[in-house]
Amino acid sequence: MSGVARPISTISLILALAGVGVSTYLTIAHYTSPEILACSASGTIDCARVTTSEQSTVLGIPVAVLGLVFFVTMSGLCLPVAWRS
Repeated sequence: MSGVARPISTISLILALAGVGVSTYLTIAHYTSPEILACSASGTIDCARVTTSEQSTVLGIPVAVLGLVFFVTMSGLCLPVAWRS
């Protein structure tokens, strides 16, 4: 692995894992209770309204689930073993 590729692979893996964390949190909030979201319904941004809106699904699949699938896949692709091949 070249000198430039090592930091890029590390950074991309960290960002992908952060995406897994956030999308897992949003998926759990979608399927359980929107009250667990960090921003309140009385705040400037109402996260519960955003995550339960009509636009929060694509073909009936919650966007949070699609994000989770994407970031889990990207985490696998960003592993050092994948960069070596």
